[in-house]
Amino acid sequence: MAPENLTDGQRGLLKDEAPAPSPAQQQATELAGFEASSFWNLLDERQRALVRQPSRHPNLAGVDYPLGVGQLARLVGATPDKVRHWNNSGLLPARRSSGRHREFYEAAGVRAFYLNDLGRAGITVLRDLARGEGAPLLLGISAALHGRASSASDSDRDLIRRAAADLEQVGNNALAARPAVRTISTKLRRRSARARAPR
Repeated sequence: MAPENLTDGQRGLLKDEAPAPSPAQQQATELAGFEASSFWNLLDERQRALVRQPSRHPNLAGVDYPLGVGQLARLVGATPDKVRHWNNSGLLPARRSSGRHREFYEAAGVRAFYLNDLGRAGITVLRDLARGEGAPLLLGISAALHGRASSASDSDRDLIRRAAADLEQVGNNALAARPAVRTISTKLRRRSARARAPR
């Protein structure tokens, strides 16, 4: 199509200038960003500044996202082995580069600061929950919350009871699903053993 036959709207699309985002687009960007993460509010101002701009770290001058394993470890004060463990446990999101190296972005930086502050016991709990093995823990937390609800203020009592009921339901569902998961994994192991057995 010849340029003189284009509509004003089509000419506008061909310009190098991108249109300004609408208020709805700006709000969606804010809600979807790493700062909207539930972990963001658990970070202190120094940690937030480092997530926003990793090059502020004294040992990461000029570095920007994506970060490698060692760079993320330096950023949050962890070891590279911890970062790999968190990723392998499903607790820390990463993408793989074309060379199959882990690449970490802002959301992983937020979560890595949280995980590093959480400590070994907390990591174990999260890992078990991620693997579907945390049903007893969820039921225990539910029981503790039910006990706490009785001494809570009127405004908090209903909220605590609902949270306890939700955790109890999830825990019971996880317990009910556990035998099915075991049965499936047992069947898969038996099939695999049969396939490897000499005939």
